[in-house]
Amino acid sequence: MSITAMPSSSAHHLASVWFADIVGFTGLSARDEGTAMKLVSLLQLCARRAVGQHQGRLVKFMGDEAMAEFNSTEASIRAALALKLDFEELAAKRGTTALLRIGVHVGDVVSAEGDIYGDGVNTASRIQREAKPGEILVSQEVWRHLKGRSGFAMEDRGEHELRGLEGAHRLFAETPG
Repeated sequence: MSITAMPSSSAHHLASVWFADIVGFTGLSARDEGTAMKLVSLLQLCARRAVGQHQGRLVKFMGDEAMAEFNSTEASIRAALALKLDFEELAAKRGTTALLRIGVHVGDVVSAEGDIYGDGVNTASRIQREAKPGEILVSQEVWRHLKGRSGFAMEDRGEHELRGLEGAHRLFAETPG
């Protein structure tokens, strides 16, 4: 297998990245595909709204998952909170209990052909997988950016080993403050 170099148009930059996915989607798809697909549409609607309201960029949807990037750590968390609340409320109004898991990290990313790659993306993805149902879990880097600002409440969730990443990573759960 050969590895190709990134196109010359790729550019490194610092970004706050989040991943959000629908909790229990695989099992729901097997039991009730129609409801599962409605939740995917709902996630897409809510993600577009939250990202747009907070001046982010919706990078892509992957099945029952969304990825977004922001130039501001604060904006990324506010968008994640808006997404979580909007999705849960609209799902409930439609008679379905549905939760998201969201992971947020600030790190170096590479932009290429409309997508983003790199350690910042990989770390956000791994953090999202550690989040409990209905939880927004953030890296210590995100916590450092926001720890002194009003309107944010973060609970230390301790150190976690993140698959494929070296060392322990301290994670924090964001709660509406």
